[in-house]
Amino acid sequence: MRYIYFILFLPFFLTSCMTTEKYEGKLDAFIGRHVDELVYAWGPPDKSYTFQNGTSIMEYAYDDIDQVGDDTPGSPRQIVHYKCKTKFEIDQNGIIRTWSWLGNDCQSY
Repeated sequence: MRYIYFILFLPFFLTSCMTTEKYEGKLDAFIGRHVDELVYAWGPPDKSYTFQNGTSIMEYAYDDIDQVGDDTPGSPRQIVHYKCKTKFEIDQNGIIRTWSWLGNDCQSY
């Protein structure tokens, strides 16, 4: 019986552990590292731009829509738009210097 409770509440416990602070910790781990390590870990960026002075910006974006609410017939379901945009600034030598994020779903375990 305890096993059933574990299975039922596991998704709740996992999502409750997700925080923006943990996401920022993962971003902080890339500061001072070469951009190739970021691309190896996250894949190619969704957008990038190189300035005339040689610095560049790489952007990763996440965008998803989900329906939440009661499955009871006649109950309204609500559409929720989840998004996260993360930008990294890279210097002329390919070293990550700063990051920023924007969105309502920039979280990590």
